This record gives sequence, C-alpha cells and structure tokens, in this order.
Amino acid sequence: MLGGTAALAISASTLGASPAAANDMSYWQGWYGGLQVGAAFGEFDGALSTDDTSTDIAYGTDEAGFAGGIYLGYNHRRNGYVYGIEADILFPDINSFSASPGTLEDSEHVISDGIDVLASVRGRLGYMAHENLLVYGTAGFAWASVDHRMISFDNSEEATIDLDGFAPVVGAGVEWAINDTWGLRAQGLYYFFDENQNTEYLSIGDASSGDFGSFDGVFTLTVGLTANLSNLFGPR
Repeated sequence: MLGGTAALAISASTLGASPAAANDMSYWQGWYGGLQVGAAFGEFDGALSTDDTSTDIAYGTDEAGFAGGIYLGYNHRRNGYVYGIEADILFPDINSFSASPGTLEDSEHVISDGIDVLASVRGRLGYMAHENLLVYGTAGFAWASVDHRMISFDNSEEATIDLDGFAPVVGAGVEWAINDTWGLRAQGLYYFFDENQNTEYLSIGDASSGDFGSFDGVFTLTVGLTANLSNLFGPR
C-alpha cells in the first residue's frame, strides 16, 4: 500500500513538472560561444551645402550589408528560465554612398558612410517553451566604429571623421538545443545610436558651416551556431 502511494506521488510530481525540469539538459548551463552570420541595416543622414546656394540640403540613406562575428556568454538555468550575460562582436560590410542631395551638378562631394565594427555586452532572460527551445529577450550597451567620408568627384580630395559612439541595444531571439553540446539560434538586435559631427572644418570643396554627418542606428538579424564550452571541452 505504501509502495503504491509513493509511486503515485512520484508520477503526479513528474506530470506536474515543467518540460525544462523533466529534461535536465546541460546545454542551458555554463559557458557558451558561437559564430553568427546575417545582415545589418544602417541608418545615416546629414546635410550638405551646394555650389550655387548657401542653403544646406538634408539627405539620408539606409544601407544593408552582410555581417559576421562571434559571441561568448554564460547561462544559468533555474526551473523553466535561463538567464545570463553575453558579449558579441560583428563586422558589418556596410558602405553607403550618397551623391549630392540634389543632382550631381549641385555639389562637389560624394558622401560615404561605413560601419566597421559593432560590439555589445548584454543581459539575456529567456523562457523554455520546450525542453529544447528557449525564447529570450536581451538588452545592454553597444559600441560602434563608424567612418563618415567626404570625397570630391574627381577623387583629388578626401576627408574622414569618426562617428564612433556608445548606445543602448535591445533585441529578442529563439534558440534550439540540438543536444547537450550544440545549438542553433536566430536573433534580432536594434542599436539606438545618435552620433553626429559637424563637417564644415573638413574643407572639402564647398563645405559650409551647416554641414554635418550623422549615424542614427543599426538593426542586425543573425543566425548562430552555439557550443556549450564546458561540454565541448570538458571530460568525456
């Protein structure tokens, strides 16, 4: 009788447990790292004077490009939740070119904006919707290396200023554990940059006191291959 009661209690507790508790996958605990690839979408704007007017004309460009990089983080699992911290670095292939804001005849400039590096440190908090599936949000701070160049049409003059800066970053993603060592994920992040510089001192062609270049933000969408480092390099 006592044995039957104990068995019934164990069965009931097992049925009532969350999927995460029922399957204690070690993938969701400890150090991890991975490779990521995807796309980055940069937002730039500014103002540029023209040869035949003292008025600065505003311009804006949105440019997309390939992005690849690496990430490293630490997970801690508690019941059906996973939380931790992650650092990543991306190298976007973004170079936007803007001729004059009006027509080619209106300006002596070509404007080029390029993102060289995106790096962030973020917290992650996720819910295990399934024993192998994590849905998570993430937020933190980021840094970017951005170049704003002014180039004369005949390529005889060129000047560059940095639009580097720090900004908050937020995003979300889903991650699937293939086994205790390997997993796949998809993630989107938006970086809230608002960096601008006055470009009048560059003295290229018709630069004037109202000229500026601005880096407004960037959105990245990536997929990643993740390894639990403890399980990958630990004792077999």
